[in-house]
Amino acid sequence: MHIYKLNKKTSVVVILKNYIEERAVEVAKFIVSSNSTVRETAKKFGISKSTVHTVVTKKN
Repeated sequence: MHIYKLNKKTSVVVILKNYIEERAVEVAKFIVSSNSTVRETAKKFGISKSTVHTVVTKKN
């Protein structure tokens, strides 16, 4: 994760974007490596099925 010297508001946006991207990669790797369903993935990460769909399909 890289945080550049920005104002406070912009730094928060960068941190959140990095977190979202990292979570998307982590969820996608889990699904592929374990051949898990959306339901199993949601349970593993403690998120809803809708969030799993959003995380792995949303384009930045």
